[in-house]
Amino acid sequence: MDFDRAVEIILDKEKGYIFDKRDMGGETNWGICKKSYPNLDIKNLTQADAKKIYHDDFWDKCDIHLLPPGLNLLVFDCAVNQGQPTSIIILKAVLGRPRGTKLDIADLEEIEEMGVKAVMGKYIDARKERYRISKTVKIHGFGWLCRLIEVSIIAFMETK
Repeated sequence: MDFDRAVEIILDKEKGYIFDKRDMGGETNWGICKKSYPNLDIKNLTQADAKKIYHDDFWDKCDIHLLPPGLNLLVFDCAVNQGQPTSIIILKAVLGRPRGTKLDIADLEEIEEMGVKAVMGKYIDARKERYRISKTVKIHGFGWLCRLIEVSIIAFMETK
């Protein structure tokens, strides 16, 4: 799956401006939050601006383009929903690799060795566990889980 298709799926989940005082990210627009981007005018952020941020600070920064189709969508969605470092930390944990926030060739080899679908299944389970232990699970947990299920279905359909 390429970036354009993946960001289309993410933007469908991250629709427009919200300011939920219970959300740790604070003011948010297209999934881009004030906490992470304090100098941005979040309320007036355009979808095009969000796409550029997602491409540069999420897709490229996390090397998501190196991952196989399907898994790349799950990791991208996690980066957006749970944080860029978290997305790679979870993947490395699933792979049994040393903790870190950058992918390396050994990670990619382990994905191939384990099989993409097996890695995806474990990654989904690890994301659910992170949600379960979150301080705001009672507020946002149902929505997070629904999102994960929806994105997971699309991801598995994209996997070869």
